[in-house]
Amino acid sequence: MDAFEELTSQGEVGPACYALFIRKAHRVVGAHGFPPPAGHARWLADDVADLVQEVFANKGRPRAITLALLACPSEDAVEGTVTTIIHNHLKDAAKATEVGKLRRRLEGMLRGDARFNEVPAAWWSLRGGPSDPSRLEVGDLKRAAYTARDVTLELPLNPAGKTSARNVAGLTAIAQAVLTAAAGSVHIQEISRAIAPRCGLVTTPPRPLTDPEGNEIPMPTPNSDPAESLAARETAIAIFARLDDAERLAVRTLSVEGSALATALGLGRRQAEALRERVAEKIEQVTTRGDDRTSVLAELVTLVTPHPGETTGDASSKVHEVAPAATRSEEVTR
Repeated sequence: MDAFEELTSQGEVGPACYALFIRKAHRVVGAHGFPPPAGHARWLADDVADLVQEVFANKGRPRAITLALLACPSEDAVEGTVTTIIHNHLKDAAKATEVGKLRRRLEGMLRGDARFNEVPAAWWSLRGGPSDPSRLEVGDLKRAAYTARDVTLELPLNPAGKTSARNVAGLTAIAQAVLTAAAGSVHIQEISRAIAPRCGLVTTPPRPLTDPEGNEIPMPTPNSDPAESLAARETAIAIFARLDDAERLAVRTLSVEGSALATALGLGRRQAEALRERVAEKIEQVTTRGDDRTSVLAELVTLVTPHPGETTGDASSKVHEVAPAATRSEEVTR
């Protein structure tokens, strides 16, 4: 029984899926050059098995993975999704230390700013505002971070030493926007995750976009001109405000064509194409000839793209714990 057959018959991840994760993890670490764990000169089989366990370990991740795999129409699709999940996990892990540094910076800044209140330890709200835990998801908090206007950060953030006065002002202004939208208290880790994209710490690249002529638009590198970068972000925020939930979903599928577009949006082909046309029209209404369209669309995709593991739904599928690979300490074949 292959992984697709297992998912189809059982409705959940089992031994066949786990074995597929092991095989794909071996290939990903070999093909993409991700460094082995500290103290190891190369990836071993037990390292790969630990990696797969880590993929499922994050809160909410088993359910999100199961939902993603159940949506696959074939074994090839399951294999492609598994490869993407592992690749994204490794990229997220590479960025994790940077988000951790951001968290430590923010904690010091918030404690020294009278606008913020710690209630209780590691949970923050605006002073004088509601202190009950916010019900907003991280994706909503990420979008709220982009509503902080007239903020210019000096990027990349200084990895060590004192934070510049401009970045202190910018980061606290963004944190204030996040907590204003939260209308309650938020854990410092969630605040850090929400602010990370505005600091250039986006862990998962958005889906490629296409222009009106059907040509793929490459994702831009961060604009070195703060004024131009801010202008693109402001335009993207204006577009985002005009889009309803369905249109925001369509932004993430602008490069998908035909039946694949209909499948991605869960609509008939004509309905899906009409939805995408509405999105394109609203983008045209806001952008001008002077806009850097590529940068604007990249910022817009960042606004509508959820963080890995933020998938929601009503299914109650659960990943079973299965035995790790039988052979340990075996060198990964490259």
